[in-house]
Amino acid sequence: TTQQEAYYQTEKANIRKLMETKNFQDALRTSEKLRTIGLYDNEMKKLIVEIRKTWIQDEIDKSHVLLDSEKYEDILLFYQGLLRIDNKSETLKKRIESTKKVYEKYKLELKRETLYKNFEKMRTFFQLKKYDKALEVAYENLAIDPYSKNILKFISKAKSKEEKAIFKDLVRQIKNSHRQMKE
Repeated sequence: TTQQEAYYQTEKANIRKLMETKNFQDALRTSEKLRTIGLYDNEMKKLIVEIRKTWIQDEIDKSHVLLDSEKYEDILLFYQGLLRIDNKSETLKKRIESTKKVYEKYKLELKRETLYKNFEKMRTFFQLKKYDKALEVAYENLAIDPYSKNILKFISKAKSKEEKAIFKDLVRQIKNSHRQMKE
């Protein structure tokens, strides 16, 4: 009827104003109410989809600083939160998958950097004959990459050198104590 039509047009204008002021939650609530009443169901479905897409895009636009950072866990949580607005959003699902891939690459690169730095430390300590420190760093690397044959080989070599150094030190101490006893 014309009364319903007038009500619908008034509410639709209200929804548009709410969207312009970025009050998406109220716009969505009002459009859901109109859809529940059964007024212009197909048009309301389209409007609801539009509100959700616009709301999500607005949230993404406002969060460009976060999205341009390397805080991948926070970014993923942000996208998961946006799924509450529209859990069927293909755009969000693609962004989540893309972010997960980038995050995995980032973590792998961090591991590589850490392993490389630790290898340098291990070599330096080894050359300085500080085998205990070299072993400590090697075990840190082993925690990152437990299947590395190079690390296992290094640990074996460093342990052997450490044992030889301890043995030489004991022999030297025994010789010193014998000399002192003779005097």
